[in-house]
Amino acid sequence: MRKTLLTGAAAFAVAAGLTLVTTNSAQASAAEFFKCKLAEDATIEQLVEATAAFLEDAHANGHEGYSVRFLSPVFSGDISPGVFWWVGVGPSLGAVGALNDYWQSEANTEHRDRFRELTSGCEMSSLHAITNVDVGGGEDDDEDD
Repeated sequence: MRKTLLTGAAAFAVAAGLTLVTTNSAQASAAEFFKCKLAEDATIEQLVEATAAFLEDAHANGHEGYSVRFLSPVFSGDISPGVFWWVGVGPSLGAVGALNDYWQSEANTEHRDRFRELTSGCEMSSLHAITNVDVGGGEDDDEDD
């Protein structure tokens, strides 16, 4: 899927190490972002269908905690036709790294080739640790009752 993935592997290793040092035990998820562009005759619907097929195989091969969302800019510095962001979310940095290993594997050649047919490439990528913000957790905070 992503040309930048191989160079991203080194960044992933550094990010995983830094995250272990800088986040607490509540840190439980990670997200990766890839800015890409649809091929000239491709549609987002085709990309969704192809990605659903990929996720079905990935989940069947032990990556069930990974999900994908596509962001299509409505207001942005780059609102070029066909631009979209792949947002992959996993339960941990390690899970996202393992999914990327699966993406690059021989077992995933068919899905990777389909992605390349539907896109003209991805120009940037990033990996982020997610820190969730909880709003009270549903417990009754009023102890005076």
